[in-house]
Parts: sequence; structure tokens; C-alpha cells
Amino acid sequence: MRTRYANILLCLAVLLSDIACTYPFELNPKQVKDVQFTPVIQGDILVGEITHVELGYMISLIQDESLLSKHPSGTAWIENQNGEIFRPEGENADKPGYSFDIDTRSADPTSLYRLRVEAQVIDKNDPEGKNLVERSYSSQWVQVCPAPVLDSLSRTYDDKDVTVRISLHSEDGSEHFRWTFVENWQYHADYIPDYYYDQKKDEVVFKRDESMYWCWNTAVSSEVDLCATTQLGENRIVDKPFSIIHRSSQKLSSRYVIRVAARTLDKQAYQYLENLRLTSNYTGSLFSPNPSSIRGNISCDQDPAEQVIGYIGAGKVSTKYLIINSDEGLYKSSEKPEVLFRPVTGEEPGEEDGQPLWWFYKQGYVPVKMGQDPESGLTRVLWGSKRCIDCRMAGGTTTKPIDWEEESL
Repeated sequence: MRTRYANILLCLAVLLSDIACTYPFELNPKQVKDVQFTPVIQGDILVGEITHVELGYMISLIQDESLLSKHPSGTAWIENQNGEIFRPEGENADKPGYSFDIDTRSADPTSLYRLRVEAQVIDKNDPEGKNLVERSYSSQWVQVCPAPVLDSLSRTYDDKDVTVRISLHSEDGSEHFRWTFVENWQYHADYIPDYYYDQKKDEVVFKRDESMYWCWNTAVSSEVDLCATTQLGENRIVDKPFSIIHRSSQKLSSRYVIRVAARTLDKQAYQYLENLRLTSNYTGSLFSPNPSSIRGNISCDQDPAEQVIGYIGAGKVSTKYLIINSDEGLYKSSEKPEVLFRPVTGEEPGEEDGQPLWWFYKQGYVPVKMGQDPESGLTRVLWGSKRCIDCRMAGGTTTKPIDWEEESL
């Protein structure tokens, strides 16, 4: 597991974006000490989809951690050899930035494409990251790779884990495949509160509130999932495992949806990503290329010899959903609902060291529901920590994903 110290050594473009649009990656900090402020450009051109492009830096050991959040600032657009230009859309499309959504849903799949970027970037020889220079970048012209046939998504399980598997093939002779995925899952808090604490009146008030009971969370794939059929008898992949979920994971507690987007790749794109994957995951040998020697297909117009991290491909995408519901019995909870308690306020006989209600509230406790006090046997309003009634405290949001209903069909 990478240590916190090792993480400080490196900054890459972190991509939490639409599925299959980009491929986030991490590099071994031991192999990049000679690299400083190297531009990173991410964003495969997706014909028939929204293309997402992001700009960032790969940097070596630095003293000022604030530089880790810096990005180039400019604009990006896509061109094809038919003369069409596809520019960013959205509220901030006309403003310089580092993250762009480009509508390529109507792009002609028979044309060649390339990405163009104009941005202010940090001078790679400036150790303080203050000097900016104007640079423009161009990817090579690439053909649109046809979409594979995504035959199925399936899951298998044992006592500990659920494994998600993919089957796909090509009908055009393509031998190289890549897929990415987005996970959405629904979960809930331990209790729906029947009460809340009114700070102004300093009293517990009856009011049932279900707004913080159901939550949704999202995660995107961070690994580079690749597969080639060059050594197989046919261009087909059957039940290849690519994601493992522990059966105690919150993901399986109610409803889990994974959306997979698969593509075919040309040989050059596959080799670039495979080299990157081997280096990033520490599985390459001593003779594997280090990141500074992995050349993509992006170059600086002002200085073609300048190193740029990234490979821009183009392709059509096949997508498929897999849904796992709680009634399938795959979830094995490792946690019990939080035990509620009656706050000791000093108002009852025998309560010598009581505290006012506001003290419990300030400590992060809230009234939850009426229940039997195990000590006195009397019915009282029982309290618990806020996390037992607020699902957001487990990292999710009460905002349902836009396409959740469609995914859940």
C-alpha cells in the first residue's frame, strides 16, 4: 500500500469524470524524480458520446504542497479531417480552464480525429512553479476504433467476495480491448429519527424526518483494464474478472449498479496503456520503461521534443449494466445498528453527574426515537450519534443519480 509520504512525491491529473472518457493513472514516485511540471493531457475522443478532457501536471519531489493542486489553464477542442471542429460546452465553456466536456455525439465515425490544446503552463524548469508560458499541443490524427460487442456482465461469489466478470468480442478483427466503469449504490442510515433537538427552546421536539435515511454513492474505475486476444484462437473474451467487492461492503447493502463501457484499441494505444499499467502497478521488470520514456501521441507545437504524458485515441463505445439487489442475499453485514441510549441529565432520581441536553447535542448526539430505557425499564426518548440517522456521514449524498431509475429497471 502506498504510504502518505510516497503520495506527496507525485501529482497527477485526478479524473473523476464521465465513464470511459478518461483513464486516471498513478506513477511510481521512485521513477519520476527527474521529471518536473510535465504536462498531462487526458481525454479519449468518444464518437457518439460526450468526450471529457482534463489537463494536469506530473511533478517530482517538491517543498510546497500547494503546487499539487495546480493545473494548466486554457482550452481544448477536437478536429476531424472533414473540417469539423467540436468545442467545449457548458456554463464555463468560454472561460479558460483545465476540464472540458465536448459534445462528439454527432461526430462522423469514418473521419480521422485529433485533439488540440492551447494553455498557459508552468515552465518545467521553474522549481517554484510561478513562471507561466504559452503552449499549444496537438495529438496525432487517429482513426475511430469500432465498438466491440459487449456480450454480458455477470457476477460470481464465494463466502467472502462478489466478483464482476465481463464477456465481449469484436466482429471487425480487433484484438485489443479496454473497459472502464462507474459504480452507483444505494444504502441507508440505521434509523429514521422521530425527534429532533430544538436548540432555541432547549427541548426535544417530535418530528419524523426521512430526508437523511437514503443515500447514494458513486465510484469510478481507477485501474487500466486491458485485454488482448492476440494469443487466442478468436477475438473473444469470456467471463474475465475485473472487479471484486467484499460481501460486507456497503455497496451491496441495498442496490448496486455498475455501468461498464468497453472499447477496442489500436495496437499503439494498447501498447502505451499496457506500459503505463505495468509501471503504475509496480509489476514491470527492471527493463520496463519508466514514465518519462513512455511516449504518447501528443506533442508540443513550440517544442516537439518536450515530454507530454498522455495518449489520445478515438473510438465508439459499448455499454452495459449489471444490477445487484439486496434480495439476492449477497450482503453480509459486519456492523450492527448503533445502540441507542438515554442521556443522563440529572433530572431523574439517582442521576448525580448529569449533563444538560445541549451538552449531548454538542458532543454529536441527537434524539432518535422512543424506546425502553434498559436501566429503569421506563419509556424514554433515546439518543444516538448523528451518523446513525444521517446517511451522508458515510460518504454519500441524498441526491439520487440522474439516471438511477433507468439503471434500476
